[in-house]
Amino acid sequence: MTSYIHRSFTDDSTAFSDCNSDISGEFPTTSSESRRLFLSINSDVLIQHLITQLESSPSVDAKKQAAMELRLLAKNKPENRLKIVEYGAVKPLIFDQLVEELLKNYENVCTLRVRMPISSDLSNPRNFITKISRYEKVVNIPNSMTILDELLPISIEMAKRNLTGIYNFTNPGCVSHNEVLELYREYIDSTFTWKNFNLEEQAKVIVAPRSNNELDTTKLKTEFPELLSIKESLVKYVFEPNRKTPVAA
Repeated sequence: MTSYIHRSFTDDSTAFSDCNSDISGEFPTTSSESRRLFLSINSDVLIQHLITQLESSPSVDAKKQAAMELRLLAKNKPENRLKIVEYGAVKPLIFDQLVEELLKNYENVCTLRVRMPISSDLSNPRNFITKISRYEKVVNIPNSMTILDELLPISIEMAKRNLTGIYNFTNPGCVSHNEVLELYREYIDSTFTWKNFNLEEQAKVIVAPRSNNELDTTKLKTEFPELLSIKESLVKYVFEPNRKTPVAA
C-alpha cells in the first residue's frame, strides 16, 4: 500500500518517466519527493478515487484538490487523459458547479454561462451549425444557444460596467435543431435535407450524454434590453451575412 496526501492505494505500477515536477505551482506545499510518489501510484486506482472525491466530497477545498491532482495526472502522462475521460471525470456540470462555487468567494468575478456557441463563421468545424449540418441524423429538441457575434461585444461592455456574478450568457428563448436547419436550407442550401432520430437512438451513437435545456436570461436581458431573441439573432448575425440562396421576390 502507498499513501499520498492522506490516501492509500495499491502500488503495483512502475514510476512515470521523469515527469515529476509541477511547474504550474498547483501543489505549492507538496515536496518533490511527494510529487514523484504521486506520479508513481497506479493511475487507474488514483483517477477513480479522485473522481469519487470530485463528485461526492462536501468540501469545496477537497474538490479543488482532487481537480488539481487530476490535472497534474493529465499533464504528466498522455494516456491518463484518455483514462480521465473514460472514467467520467470530464463532466462539465461537475466542473462548472465547482468553479462557480469557488468563484462565489470573489466579489470582482463575472461568470458567463455559454451554451452551444454559434458564430457567423460557418467554415469552422466546431461551429454548432456546421456540425449538425454534417450529421447523418439529428435530434429535434429546443435548446438555449449563444450567438457569439452578438454576445461577445456585450461581454466587453459587461466588463466596462464592472458587472459581477453569474449570467446565463445565451440569447433569450430557445431554438430546435430542425429550426436551425430550416434556416440553413432557406439561406445557405435550398437542396439541403436531413433526418431526425430520437434520444434513445442518439444515446447509442454518442460518446457522452447530452443535456437539453432553456436557460433563464432575465438577468442579462434586464441589463441589455436590446439583446435579440435566439431566432432573430441567428438570422441577423449568422444567416443573412452568409446568404447563398436568392432572396425571394
